[in-house]
Amino acid sequence: DFRIPVEVSTSGRYSFFDLLTFDVAWKDPFPTANSRKLDFKCIDGSKRKIDFMSDVRIVDTWDAREYVLLKMPLKGGLDFYAMQPKDGLKLNVVRSDFSSMEIDFLLLITGQMDSRGVRRGSAVVVLPRLEFRSRTDFTSVMRDFRIPTSSLVRLTGSVAPRTYEQRVRFRLAEHGVNEPPLAQKPVERQVRITEDTKRLMFNRPFLFFVHDGETGTIP
Repeated sequence: DFRIPVEVSTSGRYSFFDLLTFDVAWKDPFPTANSRKLDFKCIDGSKRKIDFMSDVRIVDTWDAREYVLLKMPLKGGLDFYAMQPKDGLKLNVVRSDFSSMEIDFLLLITGQMDSRGVRRGSAVVVLPRLEFRSRTDFTSVMRDFRIPTSSLVRLTGSVAPRTYEQRVRFRLAEHGVNEPPLAQKPVERQVRITEDTKRLMFNRPFLFFVHDGETGTIP
């Protein structure tokens, strides 16, 4: 479904595109009977009606000083992490501390149940369906790492490069792309709401990432 812009094609220049679609699926699908349109408060304060998935399930959380961290398993040994700022705090408070060192700490803290604020238990999880397209210009990166871009003779002859781009699409919904939807969870897999059940409603700006435990990477 990727669409390459025709206007970048000229006789004197060439463009190289790396196209990547990354579809992930929950280890435990969200029941579609719980899906509905809800308000999402955008970063500028406006509200938009978008599709949300919701369920009551056992999850790992960490109640940090400035945000709440959610961890849920995906298929294939991957995990989904979401970080939402506490009420009254903006997204840049979380984003400013978001680095490779911080990510390493987040991966470590969620496995330490004896740490303060870390919890494994029932939670009402309300998440928007996620579908994003990103575009990254690799031209400067290749130049900084001194990767030759003007000697691809077998591919382009003497034609000079114009752009090197990576275009990525990420999708995450109630169930996998080729999976049948789950209308309702079987009774034996349903989690009851109790007084200790947390409410995690991601209806305002938050950060998320996917971690692959087998490779130790964040695809």
